[in-house]
Amino acid sequence: MTHRDQPPESESESEETLSSTPKAGAEPCDVSTLAAEPAAIKLPLNDSTEYAVPQSFADEMAQLYPAVDVMQQLAAMRGWLLGNPTKRKTRTGIKRFITSWLAREQDRGRPTAQRQPYAQTQSKTALAGDASYDIEAFERMTLYGTGGGHG
Repeated sequence: MTHRDQPPESESESEETLSSTPKAGAEPCDVSTLAAEPAAIKLPLNDSTEYAVPQSFADEMAQLYPAVDVMQQLAAMRGWLLGNPTKRKTRTGIKRFITSWLAREQDRGRPTAQRQPYAQTQSKTALAGDASYDIEAFERMTLYGTGGGHG
C-alpha cells in the first residue's frame, strides 16, 4: 500500500498527538510523580477538566498559611468553582487562585478557635430546659423587633 492508498489520518489521532505536547507557558512536570501522588481535592477548571491538587502542595500551603484550615478552604474553593462556572480558572492560573484565596483567608486573622469547622451548638429544645432562657420572648424579639410585644 502506498502513501496515497492509506486512509486520511482521523482528527482524533492528530488531536491525541497534539495534546501530548506541553502548552506554551505550562510548567514542566514529571508525569510519573503526578500519577503516584494522591490528590487532596479536585478543583473544576474552565475547560471542563479538573485539577487534582497534590497532597504535597496542600501540605506546603498549610505550612505557609498556619492560620488557615487549608483542607476546609480547598473544599470551599471547590464549592465556589462549582457554583460559579463562568469564573472557573485555567490550568495555568489555578495555583495563583489557590494561593490568593489562602492569603486572603490568612489576612483575616481569625483566632484558631473560630476556625473549628462546624462546631455543634445546642438545639432549641435543649435550651428550653434552661430556666434563664425564654425561647418565645427571643423569637418575638427576633421576628417583631426589640419590643417583642406583638399579638
